[in-house]
Amino acid sequence: LLADRRIGLPTGLGFFYRYGPNATVDPVIYRRHHASDPIELLLIKRKKGGRWAFPGGFVDREDTSVAIAARRETSEETCLDDIGGSDEIIFHKCPVGSRTTLNAWTDNTVVLLHGTQEYLFETEPTPGDDAVDVGWFNREQIAELDIYDAHLQYVDLAADYLK
Repeated sequence: LLADRRIGLPTGLGFFYRYGPNATVDPVIYRRHHASDPIELLLIKRKKGGRWAFPGGFVDREDTSVAIAARRETSEETCLDDIGGSDEIIFHKCPVGSRTTLNAWTDNTVVLLHGTQEYLFETEPTPGDDAVDVGWFNREQIAELDIYDAHLQYVDLAADYLK
């Protein structure tokens, strides 16, 4: 019954590349001058759909970790390729959405990148791969944007981690 389109989820690969979990990563990159300053988050405007989002995408088979995938996706979509610093996983889920099928689904990880602040302030991001625009935004500005999927939730998660 779950395979019946009138009742349950569609079957097959759908949007995905392989059956089973399809690992994706959403890197959250922030900058701020001082700990007491408001944070600015790096967002891209996606070519497909025109909504603002964190850079991100599929974890490639060559990626040895989600942190490496997060840095690769950031570089591909913002041309920031020397972020440095450290990283930490702040969220992981297997969401059920419009792309989910019985046979293929997203296994999403959100990675907070604690980049080298000097680099992030001195180097201007430019749209790459899947982006038509890129920029730094504070929470008030983000609230006015058309944000993709659950990325507004990731803004709140990042803010909680950075308190």
